[in-house]
Amino acid sequence: MLMRCVADSGADLPPPRFGLYHSEQTRFPVTVGQDYRVHGVLVYRRGLIVLVRDDDGLPNTYPVELFEVVDGAFPDGWKAVFPLEGDQGHQAVFGYPELVDNDEHLTALQEREGAALRVFVDMAAEE
Repeated sequence: MLMRCVADSGADLPPPRFGLYHSEQTRFPVTVGQDYRVHGVLVYRRGLIVLVRDDDGLPNTYPVELFEVVDGAFPDGWKAVFPLEGDQGHQAVFGYPELVDNDEHLTALQEREGAALRVFVDMAAEE
């Protein structure tokens, strides 16, 4: 799946009602006009977020409203899970096997744990 960045600040987005929260001053490390490979799609707090490797080279989740779809095909091998954690957690996760099968993988990515980052880098190299 490939998406093009259409906005890079909280001021460019509607007020957050669901998903990840931001302020008008939030600056996202993505570049308008640049394409990003999507490595996961998640429903979080009833909002849609995407997992991409941002301009810092790190895996991060961002509101889907920052992007437009260039190629909506899911990569081979993607899986899905519907953990139904209520309004304050993930209601759906679509992505590579470790993201879907391991409840701790996303948290480990966000905390920049070495093993999780290696899995992400290896997976991204294969896509």
